[in-house]
Amino acid sequence: MNTLRGQLKPTHLDRETVIRGRVKEVKDRKVVVETTVYAAGVATARGEVVSVKMSDSFGQNPTQKEAP
Repeated sequence: MNTLRGQLKPTHLDRETVIRGRVKEVKDRKVVVETTVYAAGVATARGEVVSVKMSDSFGQNPTQKEAP
């Protein structure tokens, strides 16, 4: 889940664009990172990224058997 906190200025894609992040919180499987987007050295947007580590079996059909 990504949460956009705010656009500060238009982000022109014809200039060098850099995204910088700082870890705000780490709990069990969840990591929250505060991010800032810079275009030509000027902060243009800020946001927060919430990432959750999924289990190895995520997305697999629980009724489907593994191939021998």
